[in-house]
Amino acid sequence: MLKRYEEAQLAESMEQVQKGEQFRVLDQAVPNAQPAAPNRPRLLVMALAGAIGLAVAVLLLAEHLDTSFHEVDELRAFSNVPVLASIPRILSGTDLRRRWWRMRLATSAAFVGLVIIAGLAYVAASGNERLVSLLARVGA
Repeated sequence: MLKRYEEAQLAESMEQVQKGEQFRVLDQAVPNAQPAAPNRPRLLVMALAGAIGLAVAVLLLAEHLDTSFHEVDELRAFSNVPVLASIPRILSGTDLRRRWWRMRLATSAAFVGLVIIAGLAYVAASGNERLVSLLARVGA
């Protein structure tokens, strides 16, 4: 649309310069078959990479802040005091079912989170020319 406007402006200025002379357009403007922007797959991949990077950063921070011992070997490596006794974990049927439900819940939450992130990336990119121009400048 901007190209048509520029062509009209050019034609008008040429008319003013060549008063009385007639001219005609030899070749019509051909629109590009592919959109110039936004590159939606690229935006989706960037959002996905950002989400995965943020998840890894949160995981590393949680591991860094966790000061508890989870196994006897960790306690032995930390302290010179001998471990007198350790209580083994006894898993019951309820514990196994709870672990299975937690795994299902975690998997579902991860999937829903990825869908939400992809949807937000799509919504943020659609109709946002400032974001597209910013990403186009960064990528170029």
